[in-house]
Amino acid sequence: MAAGCADGTVKVWELRSKEVSVTFRSHSDPVTSVAWNATDSNVASGSSSGEIFLNSLVSGVAVANFKHKNSMGTKDLKY
Repeated sequence: MAAGCADGTVKVWELRSKEVSVTFRSHSDPVTSVAWNATDSNVASGSSSGEIFLNSLVSGVAVANFKHKNSMGTKDLKY
């Protein structure tokens, strides 16, 4: 399970232990959307600034980032 937070982090929980297993600190603005891809080990996250990061669960860091021009933020994200 993953959640975007107002402090700009994305937290990934291990469901069995019910504890945070990974925290991504890629965003400087509140995270407003998070999406999983069932076929790989990445989590996509979008922020109120319109910036989108692709975060690797393997390395624990962002592997790509994208920015909407003239964006009002990312409200929904599919990955």
